[in-house]
Amino acid sequence: MKEILAALLAGFLSGCINLNMRSQLPKMDTYILQAQSEAMDSKQCESYENIVILGILTPEIYESKRILVHSNDGKLEALALKQWASAPKNLIKNLLVEEASKSCIFLSSPPAGSHPPKKLLKLELFSFMLESSPQMRANISLGYEIFVGNQKISGIFNATQQASDPIKAIQKASIEVVENIIDLLKKY
Repeated sequence: MKEILAALLAGFLSGCINLNMRSQLPKMDTYILQAQSEAMDSKQCESYENIVILGILTPEIYESKRILVHSNDGKLEALALKQWASAPKNLIKNLLVEEASKSCIFLSSPPAGSHPPKKLLKLELFSFMLESSPQMRANISLGYEIFVGNQKISGIFNATQQASDPIKAIQKASIEVVENIIDLLKKY
């Protein structure tokens, strides 16, 4: 009798019986700032203006992939099952490089090569979140410093977008801020 019980116990413990106890993780949606890829401009640039981007400073809170929502009571939460593909400063930089190239501007990272650059760009991300009151809206604040020779141009661009889709609101606000930076780069 002990042999039969031992055989049954061995069969049970050897995996003959599948209890399917693995847990399924919910699917995480991942986003970038570039909206649905639109047709690239057919504009051909004879030459590109080279501008060195010194980097994007960010507070520690924006160093993660979480999509943050700020409420009136000061509570900060992440959107459930949604995340950025990278930290917001990397997404802003990628968007800026892509959009600048459409205006014949090449943004490079230091070192700039054998010739000193004519323009330098330094950015600081102050706000990159959703606000939940009274309705959901995106808020992006990006500080800039443009160095042209001995001249320094600085300021902050803010963009707020309300939309039923919070991801699209952040994408639109980001594009608005980036387009303002590019317009300044073309101006000076």
